[in-house]
Amino acid sequence: MRYLLAAFILLGLSFLWSVYLENHPISVNQPDGSTLELFVTGDEYYHRVHDANDYTILQHPETGYAVYAIQDGKTLIASPHRVGIVDPAALGIPSRLFDDMDKVKENFRQIQAERTSEHRGSPVGLLNNIVGFVRFADQTEFPTSTTYSVFNNMFNSLSQASLKDYYAEVSSTQLTINSYLYPPANSGFVVSLVADNARGYYSPYNATTNPIGYQNESQESTRLRELMIDLLAKIQPHIPSGFNLDTDNDGIMDGLTYIFRGGVDGWGDILWPTHWYFNPSYGTVNGLAVHRTVLNFESVLNVSVICHETGHMIGFPDFYHYADTGLNPVGPWDLMAWDLGQHSLTYNKWKYGTWFQNIPEIVPTSTPTTYTLNAIDTSPYACYKIQSTYPNQFYMLEYRRQNLSTRYESNLPGSGLVVYRIMTDLNGQPINGNADGPPDEVYVYRPGGTSTNNGVIENAFFSSNVSRTAIHNNANPKPWLYQGSTPTTTGNLVITNVGSAGGNTISFEVSNVVPYVPPAPKMWLGWWSSDWHDPFNWSPSGVPVADTDVVISTAYDPDYWPIIGNYDAYCGQLVIESGLEVSLTVGNANLYVSRDGPSAGLRGRLGARLRAGR
Repeated sequence: MRYLLAAFILLGLSFLWSVYLENHPISVNQPDGSTLELFVTGDEYYHRVHDANDYTILQHPETGYAVYAIQDGKTLIASPHRVGIVDPAALGIPSRLFDDMDKVKENFRQIQAERTSEHRGSPVGLLNNIVGFVRFADQTEFPTSTTYSVFNNMFNSLSQASLKDYYAEVSSTQLTINSYLYPPANSGFVVSLVADNARGYYSPYNATTNPIGYQNESQESTRLRELMIDLLAKIQPHIPSGFNLDTDNDGIMDGLTYIFRGGVDGWGDILWPTHWYFNPSYGTVNGLAVHRTVLNFESVLNVSVICHETGHMIGFPDFYHYADTGLNPVGPWDLMAWDLGQHSLTYNKWKYGTWFQNIPEIVPTSTPTTYTLNAIDTSPYACYKIQSTYPNQFYMLEYRRQNLSTRYESNLPGSGLVVYRIMTDLNGQPINGNADGPPDEVYVYRPGGTSTNNGVIENAFFSSNVSRTAIHNNANPKPWLYQGSTPTTTGNLVITNVGSAGGNTISFEVSNVVPYVPPAPKMWLGWWSSDWHDPFNWSPSGVPVADTDVVISTAYDPDYWPIIGNYDAYCGQLVIESGLEVSLTVGNANLYVSRDGPSAGLRGRLGARLRAGR
């Protein structure tokens, strides 16, 4: 994977946003005629080809064969070891190798610096979107198995999931997107524009497998711009001359999308689903400058991908990391993070969609107060905000429901209260999206999630149905924040008693007092000795303290029963299983039992031997 930003900028071209594909299957033809079934993961900023075991694969620049990548400093180079012929693990080749991620981030920062509000279409009102079908000079026509009406329904239907229907729902009909597909159908089948060159012309050069490919970054960016100019000239005769393509009156064509025959290019960068912003314009339609252009591909086309790329067109950023960090800050809870056809988080609807004006705020007190939220699939802007201890960060709460009867929330991993943190700026510089994170603009809390551990993002929903009913500094997860760019381990959010999910509403309590949560109970093991004060005699390991509940039983088949010798011992609740063989002996010391239970208030006597019920 090469980095094309410098060449693009020199030619007045800056790409803004793309779609992230994960483990997308691709077929790779080898010079000997064989075919490898591989995968590609990433986006337009960085993607890599890999096998099922996640070993990174490159195309050998001389032989053209797919080979395993090896590290050369921060760069990946092609090894001589062909995929499918050797075992990379036996050769000591690591899996999950990446190119220089710092360079990926730097590319994004340069593009972000060029981004202005003029680059976005209006997220409200009417948007007329032109869609063109494209095949390359060496490709056959789109297959008749997928008719023109199937594609048209993906964009325009109001009786099934579509681009138009999705944005009508999430914007509460404040945004209407009409798409016009060209060339017109022929007997119900797709007719496509034919590019001047073969597909390989827009892929990387290889002496063996693709001698017509581009050989450097400048050539690559030049060919992309030439392709756009070529296609614009071919689609223009199909567009009515009086058609209003500037409904927001900014002098720029509202939207232009191309659907390319075939799949994505694992080796190169041009043939990848992307929303581009070309500056300067590469042409005009009906007197309007053409800047915004979306590239989509037949093999990955679905309603979610279309909605994701159109989201970029109206100003929504990506909420995943462009550089691989092993962390998913948002995951399945926003369309601009994972393509599941789901709603965006309400904060993103407010900031980037501008579809509602005010976010209700909760000011916690020492008295737990019950609040209720409607499900997003019935009330798309239902949310609460709670300010954190830092002025640039606050918490957001909303109720997401896996509703199988809806078109856009049915693919969620579960139902419950979703809690996330917003970071508006870092050292005074605004944060827009998560591409350059961490720190992230939006982070969804989930069990086990920290600044360095991804946790389980699919379980980021709280409800009594799944026994996840609290988030505070003594719970899992903790509502951690950032102090500058340094993550802290604590926050000031206290939510408890989250109710059941599945209905139209969910309830929960908010306060500013962190509940006390006792340590996990300890079970007597007794495998090493009878010494109460030996940490290895307990599970989990460690000597009980005053608030630790203790259970003494036959559960672990102890070899020894506990004896408290010369030093006082403490515990919370003490439970001694009934049975003649189970015992606790208190010698020349005391045992203090502090919490309500069968032995509450017990102060063991010298020389006492305790059994259940005594």
